[in-house]
Amino acid sequence: MTLCYVGLGLFRLRVFLHATRVRELLPEMRCIFQTDESFPNLDYHPPMKFCRIISTTFSLAIFAGLASAAPSFRILGSQQDQFYPDCLSGNGQRIVGEYLDHTVGHFESVYLDWRTTNTPTPLFTGSHLSPKACSHDGSIIIGTAFTTMTQPFRYSGGVLSYITPPAGADYASANAISADGSTFVGQSFSNGTDYAAAKWTTAAGWTFLAPLSTATCQDSNATAISADASIIAGAARHCQNVDTELDCETVKWNPSLTAQGWYPDIYGTNSEAISADGSTIVGRRVIAAGPERFAPKVYEPCRWTSAGIQTLGPGLLLGYCSSHDVSADGSVIVGLYNHAAFIWTESTGLVNLNTFATNLIGDLDGWTLTDAIAVSDDGTVILGKAQKGGGETAFVLDLGSPCIADYNRDDLVDFFDYLDFVQDFSSGNIAADVNHDQILDFFDYLDFVQQFAAGC
Repeated sequence: MTLCYVGLGLFRLRVFLHATRVRELLPEMRCIFQTDESFPNLDYHPPMKFCRIISTTFSLAIFAGLASAAPSFRILGSQQDQFYPDCLSGNGQRIVGEYLDHTVGHFESVYLDWRTTNTPTPLFTGSHLSPKACSHDGSIIIGTAFTTMTQPFRYSGGVLSYITPPAGADYASANAISADGSTFVGQSFSNGTDYAAAKWTTAAGWTFLAPLSTATCQDSNATAISADASIIAGAARHCQNVDTELDCETVKWNPSLTAQGWYPDIYGTNSEAISADGSTIVGRRVIAAGPERFAPKVYEPCRWTSAGIQTLGPGLLLGYCSSHDVSADGSVIVGLYNHAAFIWTESTGLVNLNTFATNLIGDLDGWTLTDAIAVSDDGTVILGKAQKGGGETAFVLDLGSPCIADYNRDDLVDFFDYLDFVQDFSSGNIAADVNHDQILDFFDYLDFVQQFAAGC
């Protein structure tokens, strides 16, 4: 990455200037890019970029350097001792999954602080747990327990708690959790046929989400929740349709738990994750299907924003694909496409993660990245599944610590980064939470200014 670092004196002056006024004062400042466009999108090669800053108003100092810590690739478990990943904490530090030790012969639900240890820690010996999500710092883990009944569990401070399903429900499950771990969402099942989206909090217990239409029979499921728990995403369908994939429609609930927006499609959609502020939902849609329950379907990975639905890759027949997770600001999406893990950004489009990782760090030692299930809030740590010689286990790919000062991620550190940060910070945009503590405060401003002054 080539950076253009502009002298600090300019920025001390610009602190007191409005963004648009500064742009007017510096009409001659420009960056010239040259990008190699000869490679197909799915065989991504990092673009070559050259920057020249010209200004008759200020004297600028220009330096070049690396913008991130060295990337890394790591296999968790082995071809014999499989680690099946379930979730990644928002800060990218803790991985939760199910570990099979071939010397023991059974699975255990575990967590692993992968940067500091190679040894997984069991959640609770003797219980069959299916972890699903964890809080921003990974200290609180939720999922579904299969004991005398199917019910959610919550693991916090070394204590495992079972959450009794809502009154009248036969069983319930937990799918997603807020950043602080105080709220999770999921689904309850009752009367042998009725599925309902629901929310649970430490303060109030269970609350059902509002019906999504006047239909006499409609199932729903809550699958994602924003960082502050104000926005919930999920899916709903008419329950007379026996195919759970068809006729589903992605839906978003607002803070009052009433339906805020529908995202229908001709055959069906389903959501899997949501950005920190709730503005971006990711998942999949079915764009073609036969009338029978098990008829072949054509899937597309996609995202929903205020602009509507966007397809991330062409539809695949008999090739399941989906967007599984999204970074806090919605700029990085990971998932499964054409039997391989993928990464998507606005600038690169959908890229095969095997190609991306090989270009980034070199040889993957024969491992094939088959699925990417989670990404950290800052978009730099990816968790997924890898195969080699018939064995499957988890991988973690660290893209390197981000250059905070390159706020707009254009591979340049220049005065537009500062202006964009100040604009987001002053408007309360969660994207300005550069220290990723899920709180937008003065410490974010101090951290950004410090990084900006130091360069990358």
